[in-house]
Amino acid sequence: MEANVQMSITLREWQRSYLNVAVDQLRKEGTLLLQAPPGSGKTLFALKTSLNVGGTIIYLTRTHNEFTSVKREADRLGLNVAFVFGKASVCPFAQGNEDPEEIDCKSCKLNGKIKDMSNLSPSQIIAEAKKASDYCPYQSLKAKIGNADIITSSYLYFFLSKLRRSILKEIGDKEITVVVDEAHNLLFSDEWFKRRIGKRTVKNALEELKVVRRESRISVDKAKEYLTILYDFINKLDEGSGCKQLPLFPQPDKEALSQIVSAMKTYVNLIKGPIKRSSLRSIVNFFSESGDVYNCNGSLVIIPNKSWDKISSALRSAKYVILMSGTLPDLGISGYKVDVNIKVGKAEWYYCRNITSKAKVRNSEAPKYAEVLERIYKLSESNVLTFFPNYEFKNLVKENIRNIPVLEEDKKGITHEEMLELMSSGKYLVLLVMRAKESEGVEFRIGNKNLFDSVVLAGLPYPDITDSIVVNRIKRIAEQTKRSEEEIAHQLTAIVIKQTIGRAFRDPNDYVKIYLCDSRYKEYFSDLGVSEKEIKLFG
Repeated sequence: MEANVQMSITLREWQRSYLNVAVDQLRKEGTLLLQAPPGSGKTLFALKTSLNVGGTIIYLTRTHNEFTSVKREADRLGLNVAFVFGKASVCPFAQGNEDPEEIDCKSCKLNGKIKDMSNLSPSQIIAEAKKASDYCPYQSLKAKIGNADIITSSYLYFFLSKLRRSILKEIGDKEITVVVDEAHNLLFSDEWFKRRIGKRTVKNALEELKVVRRESRISVDKAKEYLTILYDFINKLDEGSGCKQLPLFPQPDKEALSQIVSAMKTYVNLIKGPIKRSSLRSIVNFFSESGDVYNCNGSLVIIPNKSWDKISSALRSAKYVILMSGTLPDLGISGYKVDVNIKVGKAEWYYCRNITSKAKVRNSEAPKYAEVLERIYKLSESNVLTFFPNYEFKNLVKENIRNIPVLEEDKKGITHEEMLELMSSGKYLVLLVMRAKESEGVEFRIGNKNLFDSVVLAGLPYPDITDSIVVNRIKRIAEQTKRSEEEIAHQLTAIVIKQTIGRAFRDPNDYVKIYLCDSRYKEYFSDLGVSEKEIKLFG
């Protein structure tokens, strides 16, 4: 592979000061804990440190959107990058929500057909992959892993053991340094391994049993009996209560589960083509896990008991580990810590103390939020980034916004590049969601200039303590770090706040107005390093 040309790089003062120490301590301790503000140059620092200890770098991000910044810094360093996308993201025959095991490459007419995609950006790869007709995008990207200096993938592709093995197989016996970007997300790792089944899943599984019975001679009576009981149970669940732990629910006996497994295999073999979707497989996967089961709005969700063990096992597969974040919490992982305390950019702070996003008053508060946002928009000269605690509250407020152009993130949504293009040619109230794909590791700027002048935090992202999964997560972290549950809840909130505000500052010259719009933000002024005297009242 032809090497890229390294550009001339001038390190920032903190990078120069810490680099040699970081390299020495990483070699000694095996783990480096890096905390530095958003926009301070963590990515470049982590790559430089990794290069100095040698081996192949596996760089993990939460979303594909964050691949772009890794590619930019790798190009500056003259390094070759291989992108690892999940099969569902780049398979031209997939809808995008399939599990990896539901895509059978061996049954595909494109199997083994490779094309060089190294000249494409991450977003271009996604776009081109879906149009592929004479090559396999997934295998084309995977073919680059063995010769790459940096392998960039999302968290799950490394923390799920089966997917991790597919990467390590391509790397061979080279030493590995794993960089986990935005490592505070490890606190939420229980979300990554959960399994879900609902009424539709079970209903479809019963339909698949009919096909199996018609096309084969295997017995499915016990499987049908159990799935009918399971469907009736799920049908009676409360569909609007968030997630509540279930102490009891119908589980299959050994014979019923064995029949479901056999029926699943038979059904999948009957499917022609590479996409082997099966609701029976979803049932099998659900009951292959051991853990706590919840009713989440009318569906069964299982959270594996040993999610953190999967994280620890994955990290042990690397010789060196760098965990980094602008808000790195205590993860219960030992290592040498580099804590960079610098300011990037300048904020003008505003506090909306007369509104709140508390769940019990959201319906009545939504019109007030809409009024505040309209005022902020009219005072702004550029786009306004507005972040909500969740999609539901965003939608409530949006219904009350009038006569203002709105650009919106939704769960499927437009691409980040499309959003930037619209923002560069107009003035929008941009509605986003905290901890969603547009709230971490991405930039709303072209070149060295922000495409906005104001950031609004429309509501406080306090953990939903009526949700059993959230409550159990807080308990787990408290036990793991030996702190109180109240401290953990406050910390989780502060992390989301800081990460959201971090979208505003990527350069020392950035100047942005920050609006904290919820009466409860007063409790977090000290976490943000600002005093009441520095904050102006708004509204």
